[in-house]
Amino acid sequence: MKSKMKYFLLVLVFSLSAIIITSSVSAHPPTSLDLQYDFGTQTLEVTVSHTVSDNTTHYILDIVISVNNVLNQTEAYSVQDTTSQHQDTFTVPTVHGDIIKVEAICNVAGSLTDTITVQDPNITETSFILSFALFALFSVSFGYLIMRKKRN
Repeated sequence: MKSKMKYFLLVLVFSLSAIIITSSVSAHPPTSLDLQYDFGTQTLEVTVSHTVSDNTTHYILDIVISVNNVLNQTEAYSVQDTTSQHQDTFTVPTVHGDIIKVEAICNVAGSLTDTITVQDPNITETSFILSFALFALFSVSFGYLIMRKKRN
C-alpha cells in the first residue's frame, strides 16, 4: 500500500512539474510593437508581434493607448488575428509634439510598451526657426517703437 502511495505521489509531482514547465515556456510577452501614425487622418496603426501556437487561447488581451500620459482608449480582444501577430487601427486625435504610448498586454503573461512622438508634416524645424525669428524681429521693433514714443 505504501509503495502505491509513493508511486502515486511521484507521478503527481512529475505531472505538476511538467505542467508548470510547459506553461512557463509557452507564456511570453509580445516581442515587438510597430506604431505608424498618420497625422492627416489622425489614425494610429498598431502591429503587435506575438507568436503563439493557438491564437484562441494565447493572444493579445488588451491594447492600451495614452496621449501625453493620459489614458486615451483601451481595446479588449478575445482572440489574436494570426498566430504571429495582432493588428488594429485607432482614431487618436493629437497635435504636433504629442507623445502616444501604446501597451500590448498578453492574456497569459507579460506586456510590451512603446511610444511615438507625433510629427505634423507641415511643421518643419526650418519653419519653426523662421517663425521664431519673425516673432523676435517683431518684438524688438515693437519695443523700439514704444521706447521712441516714450522719449517724445
